[in-house]
This record gives sequence, structure tokens and C-alpha cells, in this order.
Amino acid sequence: MNWNYILPYRNTLYYTFDISGATESGVSGLSAYNAAQQAAARSILTSVQSLTGINFAETASGSAADFHFSCRDIAGATTSWPLRFDVFYTYLE
Repeated sequence: MNWNYILPYRNTLYYTFDISGATESGVSGLSAYNAAQQAAARSILTSVQSLTGINFAETASGSAADFHFSCRDIAGATTSWPLRFDVFYTYLE
């Protein structure tokens, strides 16, 4: 994910636990986070916010969210992570 492409520029990313608004085609079998999972996700985002300065705001609307939290069985025993993240880094000497 590259948040640099969210225009117009903003420092707030919206998330949801609403599984009815998931827009990824071909994805089925989603289930909602329970109360404990939601609390853990909120706690993690609060920590990330304090470290990065990126604001995270919960929204009830799946269509308004930049990302969704949900549960799903993975494809199989050899699947380690069904998502893709691009990571760029530089060594400083």
C-alpha cells in the first residue's frame, strides 16, 4: 500500500470493522472481529498513531474506509499471508 496516492493530501486514514462494505472482488467468507479483537486493533492503531503522527479514525461506513478489519480463513496450509505490502528502505552509513 502506498498512502502517497491518497489525494487530496490528508493525514487521517479511516478504518472499519464493517464487513458488509468490503469491496474486494472474489473475497468471501469474511467474519467480523469480536469485541476483544476490535479493542486490540484500536489499541494498536493508537500506538501507531503516537509513533507516526498518522491519524486513524473509525467509521461505521465500509465505503468510507481506507481499510477494513475482518477475519477469514487463509487459502491453505502453505499460505503465510494473503496480503501484499510494498516496503522500501535505505541503509544510512
